Amino acid sequence: MKPKELLREIAISTLVMRTSSILILGITLLVTIASLITVGRAAAANATIEQRLQASAARTILVTDKQQFQYLAPQVIEAISSFSNVQRVYGTGILKDGVNLSIGIDGETTTTVRVNADFAEEFELISGRWPRVGEALITKEGLADLHLDAATGAVLIPLDKTEAPLVGVYRPKADEEVIAEVVIKTPENEAMQVARVITTDFRENPEVINLIRLTLGVHAPENINIQPPVTLAELTQSIAEDIRQYNASVLYSVLAFGALISALIVFADALAKRADLGRRLALGATRQVIVFYTIGRVVAPTILGIFIGVLGGYILTSYWGQVPPVSFTLALVYLVLLTMVLASLPGAVWASRQDPVRILRLP
Repeated sequence: MKPKELLREIAISTLVMRTSSILILGITLLVTIASLITVGRAAAANATIEQRLQASAARTILVTDKQQFQYLAPQVIEAISSFSNVQRVYGTGILKDGVNLSIGIDGETTTTVRVNADFAEEFELISGRWPRVGEALITKEGLADLHLDAATGAVLIPLDKTEAPLVGVYRPKADEEVIAEVVIKTPENEAMQVARVITTDFRENPEVINLIRLTLGVHAPENINIQPPVTLAELTQSIAEDIRQYNASVLYSVLAFGALISALIVFADALAKRADLGRRLALGATRQVIVFYTIGRVVAPTILGIFIGVLGGYILTSYWGQVPPVSFTLALVYLVLLTMVLASLPGAVWASRQDPVRILRLP
């Protein structure tokens, strides 16, 4: 039988034998929707966790020179930035309070910090211009703290009795956190008290810490303090792994249930239509054709069931606010289709192995 003729026979049989087709479509529909609203939502939550783990806050290691022995000189910062698992490094001072110079020390305070970095790489300029050495950028929140409408005037740091002219308004990059409301640009050759090391992946944090210790050659905690976001990252990673294992167990259970029901439907249908199958065998259809014919009658309603199931699942999960990732949905479509085809295979093989003469003799 030619492929075109086989496809036509499959299409006709699928439409004529509505009961089995509707049952298979229904099972596929339920399996797809159940997977999307359970495992799919969990996969969406897991993707959110992974995204947060890859944010810079979970990849930032703080190295503090507690005694200000100039361990974090520009040469050291450059050496740390050369590590393959380090995305970037920049130095800062410690946070200090600042006030509006025109108001004086009696005014409200805001946080300030000296930063030795490429400002264009670390910050996003909203208004004004990039600062020169000794000048500063301020956030919108900082403007409110200092009762300013724009980045004009200067900020006074009472502890140091230093001033820094305000030349622009900034905000952190997309996944960054605000390190201080006012950031003051320092000379490039100035040693800093804190190094902010951003790794390429949160899983690299422990290795980077070891490399930093080797580079500094300092192990005394009273001199150097290394503060990684390890506890939070490891806990979140453990939760994400638990969610992945739960997802897998639920998905396999749902697919196994659907496969079992589908296999029973195919067996029952082959048993009920054994006369038709026997007639086809007697008329010259090969066993291979019978196998493809039986599986093909499962594939057509399965594809329709998957389509309706994905559509319904996305509508429900969109309403609940947790849409499964596209990659998960594509993988689910493949798994459901593969599962239903494999589930129909035993029944198809059984049908192809029947004796057509004996079947046609049965009443």
